Amino acid sequence: NVILAEQLANDANYNLFQLSDKRHMGKYSVKKELERYLDNEQAVIACVYDKALSTYKGLKKMHPNAKITIIIDEYHQLSDAYNYREKSIKDIFKISKSDVTVIGLSGTLDNAYKDLFEKEYQIEIEDAKTSYENFVVVKHSYKKLEDELTYLVKILQGEVLRGKKLLVFVQEKENIKYIFRMLNKMGISTGMVTGENKTDNPIYDCIAKLGIFPKEYQVVLSTSVMTDGISIKRGENDESNY
Repeated sequence: NVILAEQLANDANYNLFQLSDKRHMGKYSVKKELERYLDNEQAVIACVYDKALSTYKGLKKMHPNAKITIIIDEYHQLSDAYNYREKSIKDIFKISKSDVTVIGLSGTLDNAYKDLFEKEYQIEIEDAKTSYENFVVVKHSYKKLEDELTYLVKILQGEVLRGKKLLVFVQEKENIKYIFRMLNKMGISTGMVTGENKTDNPIYDCIAKLGIFPKEYQVVLSTSVMTDGISIKRGENDESNY
C-alpha cells in the first residue's frame, strides 16, 4: 500500500524510502537507491515482496551489523498467494530465518503461516470512525458504454446535489475523461488523478500524502492508482460526506 505508507510517513514526519517493481528497473539498482537514502542511523524502507531479498542483501552488505526488523503487511498473502508468487514468498521465508525480527500484520489469520512467530497479538479498535457514508454498487441494463457512463454521471450529479463529496474509481482512462468532461459541463468542480498525471498533482498529494479531500473539488475521479491504502481524515467539524 504505497499511498498509505506515504500518509503515515508524512504524519510522523519521517523520510520514507519506497521500492517498487516499476520504479526501480533498468539503470536503477536496489543497491544504488539504498546508498542514496541510507545516510541516517535509522531508516524505514518499504518494498514489494519481489524486492525483499535484494533489499535485505543490500542492507546487510552496506551495514553488516545493522539491526533489521521486517514488517510484512497482509501476512496471510504468504499462504494465499503462494501458487503464483512462489519465488518471492520463498525469498521472504529465507530472510525470516536469518538474524532479523519479523512482525506480520493481517486481519485474516485463518490460513496464515504462523510458525515464524513466538507470540500473537490481537488489536481491537473501539469507536472506529470512517470518512465515507456508504458504499454503493449500481446495477443497470444498458448495453452501450456511453449510456452506462451517462447513467453514472446522473447518479454522481444527484449525490453532489445532496451535499456529498465523491471519490470515484473508474477503470478505463477514456471513461474517466468522459465523466470528467460531463461533470464539469454541469458546473460540478471535478478533479482527476491517473497514473499519467499523479506526479506533482496537487489532488493526489492532498489525498494520498495528507489524507485530506481537496476543498475546492466536489468530485475526484481516479483510476486504480489510488484504490489501495487510501485513508481520508475527517476533522471534528467536518460535515462533508464522502
